[in-house]
Amino acid sequence: MAMKNVIIFSSVVLVIAILAVVAIIQTGLTTAPDRQSAPQHNTAATTSAPQQNTHTNSATYQNTPPAVTETASRATETGQKLAPPQSATSQRGGENSTRAGNRTDWGSYTLFVESIAYDGLERVYIGVRAVEMDYFKKPKRNDTVVKIYGVLDDEARREFLSYVNSSAGVVERVRRDPEFLAPGDVDELVDVLRAKIPIRGVYYAWRIEYATLVAGRNETTAWGPVADLLVLDDADFVKLGREHLGIEVDPCSNTILLPSDYGSFFKNRQVVEAFVPLGWYGVSKNTARAFLHANMQLRVEVLKIGMSGDAVGFIGRCFAESFTDLPPDRSYVVIEAPEKTASYINRKLYELRYTKALERLAADKNATRYIKYYEDSLERIRKEIKTMEVELGIS
Repeated sequence: MAMKNVIIFSSVVLVIAILAVVAIIQTGLTTAPDRQSAPQHNTAATTSAPQQNTHTNSATYQNTPPAVTETASRATETGQKLAPPQSATSQRGGENSTRAGNRTDWGSYTLFVESIAYDGLERVYIGVRAVEMDYFKKPKRNDTVVKIYGVLDDEARREFLSYVNSSAGVVERVRRDPEFLAPGDVDELVDVLRAKIPIRGVYYAWRIEYATLVAGRNETTAWGPVADLLVLDDADFVKLGREHLGIEVDPCSNTILLPSDYGSFFKNRQVVEAFVPLGWYGVSKNTARAFLHANMQLRVEVLKIGMSGDAVGFIGRCFAESFTDLPPDRSYVVIEAPEKTASYINRKLYELRYTKALERLAADKNATRYIKYYEDSLERIRKEIKTMEVELGIS
């Protein structure tokens, strides 16, 4: 299980978050293991070029999702209308085993996350927007549910803006990345994949750093697991709750939907405290001199499906935008499919990335070296895909 457990001392939570920015700002954004040798294409960027994570799902959870139970009584308790049970074919993106070939022994389904834009896009965008909107003096939200803490001095402000001049510049830089994928690109790939493997739900998300979820505390110490906060469009947030809880959850509420792997830590409807670093500023003196941080109360709902790979929790866009700003582009896709297909889908997404990159660089006379890199990478990925298709019995 890839669950990340942490022991948090309340006096050092912010220090850990602050020191993390040094590596982030100085090196751009995190570089994927299989992209470290990639040449950096000069696109006159306004920010340092961030990199993507591979999300190869090397660690997977072994939980077989149990059937949804007690949904009628819970829906009655919350005053919400219970949607009728849906088959795989009635779900968004759902297909039956016939279209996915003759194989039917796919095993348990899981949710897994893949990046489709720069890993860390939101981290930089949120930081710049906080400076532009001066959320340090007047936070977007400050109440008993979400409390914002922020410090930004003039020196840190000038230094930070010398690296990233505007939130619009961050978005522009991301969209110029040769490997950038829009949801429409991924949807086309998913339609092709459904002829071979059964894919159910497909959701697109923003990522707001990680949240430390407090499961227990004493006089001096708090402890609990962490989860990357993924923000879903309101309609997708409602759908995820309906599919895997049997109820519709208000996307404007402070509810966090956690995979079943968190069931050993929390109970449904339990309210937990969460610590969320939103932005860090100041790098030249090898320390972060300013920060933007949120403490919040989150109401837990544990889904009846597990997560493969990354440890994440889901919140609604309506709630997220009550305390921070989100970029126009989403950087992650969340896919519900058989657990054994996770690595295969990951490689197919990389094949799509490299194919798109070659198409976009084809007209650039100065991109010969980059084109060669993507051609070699594409050849390698396709060899891996062929091997996986044989192993999955879908070649």
